[in-house]
Amino acid sequence: MPHPPYHTRGVQLQDVTEQVDYLFWVRDRVLTAAATLSPTDFVSSETVTTRSLRATLVHQLECEWAWRIRLAEGAFPAGNVRPDDFPSLGALARRWQSEEQALRDWLDRQTDADLQSSPPGPDNPLPRWRYLLYVVNHGVQQFSEAAVMLTRLDRSPGEIGFLEFCSRPSRPEQ
Repeated sequence: MPHPPYHTRGVQLQDVTEQVDYLFWVRDRVLTAAATLSPTDFVSSETVTTRSLRATLVHQLECEWAWRIRLAEGAFPAGNVRPDDFPSLGALARRWQSEEQALRDWLDRQTDADLQSSPPGPDNPLPRWRYLLYVVNHGVQQFSEAAVMLTRLDRSPGEIGFLEFCSRPSRPEQ
C-alpha cells in the first residue's frame, strides 16, 4: 500500500518499545490515583464522555489484549472483556499486569523487520508498528479521560504527558 510522502516509512523496535513504556507509565499513574478511591467510586456509573471510570479502564485493557492477539495471530480474539469482570481495582490491576507481561514478551520476540511487516491475515494491510502506535495513542486518550474523572473526584494522577515521562529521574539514558 503506497503511503503519502508525509507518512513515516518505519520505526525501530526501540522506538515502539519506548512508546509502550510510556503507555504503561501513564496507566500506572492513573491506577495509582484510582487506588485512593472508595470501592463505590471505582464502580460508579458517572461519566465524562461515554464510559464510567471502570468501563474506560477496562476498555483500554481490552484494546491492548485484543490488538496483541490480532498482531500475533491475524484476527481479533473471540469474546469480550467486560467491566463487571472486575469488581475491584485490584482485580483489574492484576489482569493488566498479566496482559502487560504478555505484550512485552511478544514485543521482545519482534525485530525491526517484524515491525515493518503486516500481521498475518487479509484484513491487516499496515505494518505492525502502525497498529502498536494506534494502541498507544488510543490508550493515552482513554487514560486522559480517566484522569479527568479522577481529577473531578480530587484524585488527579498529575501530569501524564510524554515530555513528563521523558524527563522523569528514573528514565534510563538513551
